[in-house]
Amino acid sequence: MGALAIDFQGEYAFLDQSERLQADLSDRSIPSRWQLGQMILNNHSSGQFRTRVVEQEVIAGSSVRLVIEGITPYAVLAIVSGRLDNGPLEAFGRIVIPYEASLDAVVRIPPDAAEGTYIFFAQQWEPGGTPGYPGGSLIYPSGTASLKVHPRIDDEAFWESFQPWSPEDAEEVRENIRQSRERLQG
Repeated sequence: MGALAIDFQGEYAFLDQSERLQADLSDRSIPSRWQLGQMILNNHSSGQFRTRVVEQEVIAGSSVRLVIEGITPYAVLAIVSGRLDNGPLEAFGRIVIPYEASLDAVVRIPPDAAEGTYIFFAQQWEPGGTPGYPGGSLIYPSGTASLKVHPRIDDEAFWESFQPWSPEDAEEVRENIRQSRERLQG
């Protein structure tokens, strides 16, 4: 299966490219490490740090708008995603958000994505904390968003499992519709 791909909107840098932001950050007052830690904790504890998807269900091969709110500027942020019923979740690249409290991203679901429920959430950690630290005491996750992915129509497995209505079922539905119309008109 192809990997989920993400395009960020707004100003950011991947963690290993953060020197790209240094010129912009040099003329701004950056909070102390303690203040950043308190901002992250507050956003997490108050429920402001959350991830949501605009679409609730998509077909494999589609794009999904992902919105992350309650971000603490200048702290590292990672976006985590994966299919609930298949192995460990995978983190997208770690990024630094210099001035934004929210971030929009477009996630491209590969055409060969397996059917299932996918989840998305973000995490921020206090400066000096290690993401993936056993116990995760310095990692703060956002609220989680879920998305149902359906197979593409040209997927053989979908068509093999597809069961059209029997003539009897179709007639029963038609009869129910007729009776409903009669009740409404009568």
